[in-house]
Amino acid sequence: MTEFEMAELFNDMQTAVIAQLSLYVSVMSGFLVMSFLVAHRLSRLMLVIALSLFSWLWYVLLMLSYREMASFVGLMGEMRRFRDAGKGLGWHNATQTPSFLLGLVPISWIAFQFVFYAAAIGFFFHCRHMHLRGIALLNLSPDSSNDAEPGRN
Repeated sequence: MTEFEMAELFNDMQTAVIAQLSLYVSVMSGFLVMSFLVAHRLSRLMLVIALSLFSWLWYVLLMLSYREMASFVGLMGEMRRFRDAGKGLGWHNATQTPSFLLGLVPISWIAFQFVFYAAAIGFFFHCRHMHLRGIALLNLSPDSSNDAEPGRN
């Protein structure tokens, strides 16, 4: 593989990593917005479906992005060996990354995703609990009527 091909492959892989990160952020944002807006309105069946769908999508994205990150880090290591062999790429920033950090990138990515998954599930149940608690408090107030929809005056 030539210096140009390796740099081009690095660019392509970096684009793929960014695209997967964008997809991950989109799925996470959609789940957070859904949690805030409708978590309290979901029946138990819909709750199970929503959480299962989100968990499945999260798992698929976790596996895909882990493989992408591991391949990306492997390419960065290969680029470093290419440079150290005197074949070129001394100008490329990927060859300047300390090698001890290369092994941490995929593991850090997994940890990052687990933390955000747990936070998203926690936010979902927080929104559901707080809104349902608010509805219960509204229904107990003396000026509310039984036929009025909760949250509307």
